[in-house]
Amino acid sequence: MQRKLSKGFVFTFEAILTILIFILLLYSLPQEKTPTFKELIITQQANDLLRVWSQECLAEEEIMRDAKQLFKNQVSLWINEKELTKCNAKNTIATEGIILDQHLKENKIKIIICYN
Repeated sequence: MQRKLSKGFVFTFEAILTILIFILLLYSLPQEKTPTFKELIITQQANDLLRVWSQECLAEEEIMRDAKQLFKNQVSLWINEKELTKCNAKNTIATEGIILDQHLKENKIKIIICYN
């Protein structure tokens, strides 16, 4: 069964079926979840906090105080794979960075924010 278009293209039943299957296959692929406005703000706050910490040489106590103050104790904080604070929640957002101190020693900081 063939169908001719005015410009000379020929579409067979198999070609149309193949195109439809391809479109359905693309449509059925899992879509990435778009973040909510709240998630974007939390991520931006965590990244801003990392940026501030990279500009100043702070002790672990000061870093913990800043994180708890900004995120209202809903934060897990890791420095060099050592957990300083902990929170448990279903929804979390994580960000991490590497900060160099005055002696060019790397400090890996990971922030996990818990939210509802």
